Amino acid sequence: MPNLPSELLEALDSSMMVGEKKRITHEVCSKGKDACLSITRANAGWFYRCFRCGDDFSGFISAVNMSPQDTIAYMKRLESKPVETVPRVDLPDDFRPIGEKHYYHIDARIWLREYGITNKLMKKYNIGWSKRYFRVIFPVYKSVILYPSKDIAHKIVAWQGRNIYEVIPGQKPKWFLKKPKNIKRVYYECYAPESDKVVLVEDLVSAIKVHEATGYNTIALLTTYVSKELMMRLLKYKVFIWLDADMHTKSLGYSNTMNQLGIKTHAIIDHTKDPKEYSKEKINTYLS
Repeated sequence: MPNLPSELLEALDSSMMVGEKKRITHEVCSKGKDACLSITRANAGWFYRCFRCGDDFSGFISAVNMSPQDTIAYMKRLESKPVETVPRVDLPDDFRPIGEKHYYHIDARIWLREYGITNKLMKKYNIGWSKRYFRVIFPVYKSVILYPSKDIAHKIVAWQGRNIYEVIPGQKPKWFLKKPKNIKRVYYECYAPESDKVVLVEDLVSAIKVHEATGYNTIALLTTYVSKELMMRLLKYKVFIWLDADMHTKSLGYSNTMNQLGIKTHAIIDHTKDPKEYSKEKINTYLS
């Protein structure tokens, strides 16, 4: 693949819809006179082709497997990109905070307490219950680290419901995420403005547990994928990746990639338990 010019890297846009196209100038051949370089968004990256150069300048750029040099250039462009506007999402109509004094959902409280989530924390994080969805509901607020803008306060951008019953028909999947259709992914963040450390975990309960134990910033991926947009926002932090016990290989892979990009990253490898299953003392031992 030829060396990628800056105008091409700057035009890569992860928010483009699959199949969407754009045309830009290719300075090497057009001197800025016309938009002869075509970019088309695909599932895993971008196809590009210069209509003047033809096959001499065409190819595919993977959003996952870009070289470290190209990724750094891409991330720098993202860093200067205007902050994305994230629409608000309403909680279920029948949402009731579990921490309310006069509302007591015994099964939900028992399930949360198994992971050390006390009544005080249930109230702090506005954890609730929806009879309609028959799930524990976790509001997802706008991330301060990813979207450092003024309209962040208490803005709910998604919510995730957790099935706590194992054998009730129709209660799959275990986790149910409600978010705006035009937003590719959201993250659950426990923000610590004075901390220079970020811990990446899979689920919301682990994020709460680790944050309360350490005082570090924690981000629940709500999946096992670490996007380059997220990596870009972590350049100034020391990062720990602590995915669930069955995902230790991914933790190591992301740790290696991020260290190559200049992000100080350490993978926590544990083959037996998820972060939320440990005591505060053990969590601090792992992250000290």
